[in-house]
Amino acid sequence: MTKRIVLLVAFAVLVPSLAMAGGVSFTTTGSFSNSSLFPISFAGVTISNFEGSSNLGFGTFTVGSCPAAKCTGTETFTLTIDETSPVSGMATLTGTVSGTVLMNGNNNLTLTFTTATVTIGSTVYSIMFPHSLNFGSTTLNGKIGPGSSVPEPSAQLLLGMGALGLIGLATVSRKTISV
Repeated sequence: MTKRIVLLVAFAVLVPSLAMAGGVSFTTTGSFSNSSLFPISFAGVTISNFEGSSNLGFGTFTVGSCPAAKCTGTETFTLTIDETSPVSGMATLTGTVSGTVLMNGNNNLTLTFTTATVTIGSTVYSIMFPHSLNFGSTTLNGKIGPGSSVPEPSAQLLLGMGALGLIGLATVSRKTISV
């Protein structure tokens, strides 16, 4: 009876924890369609083994002073997300930067994404609202959605093999006890 309890505890606690994938790892980069229109740059981030579902910064915009009296217009910004774990894949979110930047640094720039959500494997990345890009630094906030702790296929195989082994061990134990 003690062996059965030990086997059940091992099965219930240890095996499922081995089957879960590690956190999400990804890198972001960004590019502008007309980099000379606004005095703006983007610095992406590298996130390693992020666990759970939460908001985080996908990178930072830096807005400077316009070299002329006024820089105004609209340009396209492309955010590229390159996921390396739990799966390898790449996706892009495209947005529009529009507004005005003055020589003294005052501005009314807004970034609005046309598609707010992309999925790589089972991980959902999203930018939920338009961002105002202020003079100096502004963080591009986003969210990583559910699915960051999905069992990997090889872990599912190990889980199945472990369950079969435990069933076999329980059967052998039952035969030895009844003999």
